Amino acid sequence: DLVTKTATHVVRTTLKEFLDGLPSEDFLRIHKSYAINVKMVSEIGKKEVVVNDVEIPITKTQRTQLLENLNISG
Repeated sequence: DLVTKTATHVVRTTLKEFLDGLPSEDFLRIHKSYAINVKMVSEIGKKEVVVNDVEIPITKTQRTQLLENLNISG
């Protein structure tokens, strides 16, 4: 599902195919089943990020990538 601020949409494609159509500087796959708009991140924990008050799991590798994208040392 694609979750936005206002709605949830059913997407009938793989996450990889979906992300291929989005700007890579704005969107990052952070887990096997999750991708986020990095501009919407409000908190970054050790194993999760918070986007629109929702905790989403993040892998250690993708956490490092997210911090690099945001120019934050981790």
